[in-house]
Amino acid sequence: MEPPTRTPAHPDSLLAELFSFSGPTETISASVPVLLVERVREKIGRREFSQFVSRSIQRELVRLYRLEFVAAIEAKSGTLDEQALDDARRMILE
Repeated sequence: MEPPTRTPAHPDSLLAELFSFSGPTETISASVPVLLVERVREKIGRREFSQFVSRSIQRELVRLYRLEFVAAIEAKSGTLDEQALDDARRMILE
């Protein structure tokens, strides 16, 4: 993972920023394996697919920001000790 190009904000403020998206939408095209699409539709139904994809993208962005946040801390303060790494892992997996 390359070092971050900016100093990231605290993950909690990023969560608030990421989950406050509302308003106009944009239709995009994405290639997704057929079996994955079928399984998602089985679980959530056809009408909720876009919302499911949006929430999934938001979760992935949060995960990436959290990883970036930990990398920035390590770049500034050195490698985290085992307790700090365990705490970071829990935060990343939430």
